[in-house]
Amino acid sequence: MGVLDYDQTPGNNTSINGIGIQGTSVVQNFDNALRQYMADMAAYVTRRTTKAANYTAVAADNHQLIEFTAAATLSLTAAATLGNGWTCMVRANGGDVVIDPNSSETINGAATLTLKDGNGLVVLCNGTAFFTMGTLLPNDESKARLNLGLVLTTSATDTTAGRVFKVGDNLNYHRLRDYENYYSSSDNRNIDTVTAGDVGLYSTANPGSWPTGAPSFLWVTTQATYNSDAVVQTAVNYSPSAGDEPQSWFRIRSNSGTWGAWRKIYNQGSIVGSVSQSGGVPTGAIIEQGSNSNGGYTRWADGTQICTGTVTLTGGGTVTISGTWTYPAAFSGTPRCSQHPTGAPPGGTRERTYWSTAPGTTSWDPQQSMNTTFPSSTSEIVMVIAIGRWF
Repeated sequence: MGVLDYDQTPGNNTSINGIGIQGTSVVQNFDNALRQYMADMAAYVTRRTTKAANYTAVAADNHQLIEFTAAATLSLTAAATLGNGWTCMVRANGGDVVIDPNSSETINGAATLTLKDGNGLVVLCNGTAFFTMGTLLPNDESKARLNLGLVLTTSATDTTAGRVFKVGDNLNYHRLRDYENYYSSSDNRNIDTVTAGDVGLYSTANPGSWPTGAPSFLWVTTQATYNSDAVVQTAVNYSPSAGDEPQSWFRIRSNSGTWGAWRKIYNQGSIVGSVSQSGGVPTGAIIEQGSNSNGGYTRWADGTQICTGTVTLTGGGTVTISGTWTYPAAFSGTPRCSQHPTGAPPGGTRERTYWSTAPGTTSWDPQQSMNTTFPSSTSEIVMVIAIGRWF
């Protein structure tokens, strides 16, 4: 009989390990009972014992620490024998320890429990079965997850809500499939200061430096390239309508934390379009082509412009015929112009000189002269070309 046999109702305690302590007992019994009680209390003090082989826990191991220095099996005496309230601390310090209850009895509802090396727990008996207390085995992965209520993903693309990513999962798959929400202007999320790894749909009304000509929403990804300051940031337009052309930009931030300028990424849909510039830096398409009744023109993002067309030179009765060509697109400065005949000279004419007045930025007057007068009502079509700059 020991502490586990004591009753919480004082009147029910009539003896200590067989020594009567009722009012009718001899005085000597009280001395002996006190000594026995002291012995029981001493036995209840936790002490460490080591085991290097299989061992069976008994009633005397109540409230004791059993440390295994090698892989072993800890067998448990029948729960009814150990009694309700019996506890034992077990530590594995040299190998895994299998805790095996008696016969068909269970521990945590299972036939056995494996305590991984380097871990410890408390075994509690309720008189019919065994249970454990404490955070169970950080390196016993399955049981640790069970205790914490965690369920791992079952594949790299498992999207079940509430599950925990495991090593090797495709985290980008899960993050990049996120949708339904976006950072509105009220989020006040500065695109210049987001951390590496950030990804999401942003309203361009949020603070920070955005690409010139950016639409209202951009999908922005910020990826580390070396340290926390060095990142590459990409932005792709959000397309709410079918057939919208994709637009994308990128920029980099150096190790010093300084951002470079946004640069547009061109594709088949954006190479040809309307060219534009800001401060001499292209902001539109690479090539722009157009035409009107005055001819055709091609503009390049670097500022080059070429205009082509035809002009009818007319006159007669003088040594010169002339015409005026209004360019299909104006130049920013004086272009270089030339003219070429489109066929054989009209009848009655001879060798001639092609010349002109100084070209303007919007028009040019090509002319021809001979050393004799042109026949009356002379008309000749010439090809014209002008090369210059649109900015």
